[in-house]
Amino acid sequence: GRDTERRKIQEWWDEGTSPVLTLSGLGGIGKTALALAFHRQLPCAVVRLDSIASLEQLYLSLHTALNLT
Repeated sequence: GRDTERRKIQEWWDEGTSPVLTLSGLGGIGKTALALAFHRQLPCAVVRLDSIASLEQLYLSLHTALNLT
């Protein structure tokens, strides 16, 4: 399956250089499954961007996912 992608995400996480990772690509290639598998292994938040229509919605989604006040 997705061992190469999981390994790359793990390496990115271990480096700690960026708090944000965006998975993008064509629909149906497994982005959500990959993100959720990563989410189950490590303490991180998953924010779906497919329904975000404005910057305000993005901020609200990020604040909610990260439990910010």
